[in-house]
Formats: sequence, C-alpha cells, structure tokens
Amino acid sequence: TVGVNTGSSRTGTITVAGQKVYVNQVATGGSVSSLPSLNPGGIVNAASSSPPIAPGSFVSVYGQNLADPATDWRSAIVNGKLPTSLGGVQVLVNGKNAFISYVQPTQVNVLTPPDSAVGPVEVDVITNHGTVVAMANMAGSVRVRSARPVLRRRSIRHRLRVRCSGRRAAGSDQPPSAGRDYILLFATGLGQTNPPYPVGQVLTAAYPVPDLSKVSVLIGGKPALVQFAGMTYAGVFQINIQVPSGIPAGDQSIVLGVAGQASLPTVYLTFGG
Repeated sequence: TVGVNTGSSRTGTITVAGQKVYVNQVATGGSVSSLPSLNPGGIVNAASSSPPIAPGSFVSVYGQNLADPATDWRSAIVNGKLPTSLGGVQVLVNGKNAFISYVQPTQVNVLTPPDSAVGPVEVDVITNHGTVVAMANMAGSVRVRSARPVLRRRSIRHRLRVRCSGRRAAGSDQPPSAGRDYILLFATGLGQTNPPYPVGQVLTAAYPVPDLSKVSVLIGGKPALVQFAGMTYAGVFQINIQVPSGIPAGDQSIVLGVAGQASLPTVYLTFGG
C-alpha cells in the first residue's frame, strides 16, 4: 500500500525474480503526462542516430520530460572530471554511470562507460520527474558492441568535419584533391586505446588505438593511407589519412573500418579535380 503523494513526484521500485521495476507516482493534482518516457527505439548512437551503441562513445536518448532547462556539461566539469549527473539527470548503462554531456526535455546525450557489457544491456534514465528503463528483452532493446566505428557527420550531405593540408592554406574551404592532400576524420566507437585513456576525464593528450593495422579508411572504394588513429577528445577519435590517388572529382563515400566492423557508407566528401 502506498499513501497519497502530497509532495513532488516520486519513484519507487519493485523487484521480481531479481529484476528491478521502477514505479513513478505524480503528486496530488499532477498529470501522468508529466512523467518521463522514452521513445520507441529512442536510444541510439549519437553520431549515426541509429543503433547499436558502443562502450566509450556518445549516445543520444530521446523521450519526453527527461529534463527541464537545456544545459551542457561545460559548467559541470570540475577539475577535469566529467559529470555523471546534469540537470537532475543520471543514466546507468548496465548498472554503470554514464557521463552526461547534454540534457533537455526531449533529449539526453551521454558518454557511455568503457566497460559496458557486450550484448543486450539495460539503460536506466533517472530524472527529476521519475525513472524510465529500456529493457533488453523488449522490442527496440539496446545492444552494445565492443567496437562500432561511426563517422561523425553534419546533417547536410557532403559536409564532413575535415581539415585539409598540402598546397592550400590550412582552413581552406576548397575540396581536397586525390594523392595530394591529407584530411582528418572524427569518429566514435573505435574501442580501447593503448595506453588506456582516463575514464571520465577531460583529455590532455592523444591516446592511440592499440593496432593501427586494424584501422582502414576507404574513399570511393579505394584504401587511404592511415597515419594516425586515436582518441583526442573524450569519446571522440581522430583519424589522419592521406587521400589516395585515382579518386575522381565529385562526391565520394568514406567508410571507416576497425577490427572487422565498418561504418555505414552514408558520409560523403566532395573532391576536387
């Protein structure tokens, strides 16, 4: 028996066969519509906006009543430590705290912990309005892979976060040319680094991937020379490549591969002649 709730909304738990179930209760006079909820399939890789998610990478959670004012972690980073709570929101991935980078009523962005279990996982989203869970045994369940390379891209096709060097000045907006230029790609989900990066910390140095030979980049189906790959920002990897010869002018797909996993061919870059 639970008494009438005369205060703010509150959350309780019921455990059945070892499985915890959250029960949210609104205050007297409150509306059930004020409780938090998750969209179907609303937990996705933040770079690709699709599942699966990966350890040590950014994930977006979409739903309703997840937070109040929009805020990001810039003011919440203290002594280089990334926050596990922001705007009253916490997220647990398989029982482990994720690092909260951005919250607003319909979206929460988090950096998942690097030791998340591989396979089906449970994601708990704890908010000021109650707690919601994505269960692994339900439709649209969340899965984690040990490595899931995803190139970060903007919503406008043909625009990739790229810097060019070579004959043109740094920061030039001219398209790169085959066999002459070098570009930097930014991605998530490349797995572990060597040495291991400091979990939950602002990075002050680069942390390379352990075996560069397992990292590949195809531009228009042609292999590029990978010169460096490593985490340079919490959850974000930088890949330095040289554009291969024989790339025709125009839009070409870029595919990043790591240890047998490959990004989708949905990122394009326009090349000059």
